Amino acid sequence: MKYITLAATFLIVILFQVAIISGRTDAQQEIKFIGSAIEYFKGGLGGPYGWRVRVYDVVFGPQLEGYAVEVYLQSVPPPWGYMDPEIKPGDMVEAYGLYSADSGINHRVSLLGSEDYHLEKVTWLRPVGGYVLPVDKLSLLMPYLVSLTLLGAAVAAVVKTRRRD
Repeated sequence: MKYITLAATFLIVILFQVAIISGRTDAQQEIKFIGSAIEYFKGGLGGPYGWRVRVYDVVFGPQLEGYAVEVYLQSVPPPWGYMDPEIKPGDMVEAYGLYSADSGINHRVSLLGSEDYHLEKVTWLRPVGGYVLPVDKLSLLMPYLVSLTLLGAAVAAVVKTRRRD
């Protein structure tokens, strides 16, 4: 019974560390990703405007594959990044900007604060077979992480038992 508790505790610690490493708990950081433009949005006078983008592949930053993210500019003093005016719904785009989560519900990427930030149409990426599907890396790795955790708990139990002898 003691070893089951130890294994369960070890599993919880590993899962917590994976959640932290995945970047889903970080409030604000730079992100670069490839996605598909969903729809253009425009706020009121001086409000934010930009594109809702479905994230397919994250180059760096929070792992948001499969999420819809608002990539926006706003009428504020420079510096600000570049938003390609030729983007249309369904276009594959590359976004680089400052990610922030609004209470963990709305995911936003600001192009404000650096001239290096951008939202640009990419022409070199074409879906094969008709669809580009998002991949959640954490769900792919979870069975392996659980197996490694259980193996570690079993090895710890064996080592502890042999030390007693």
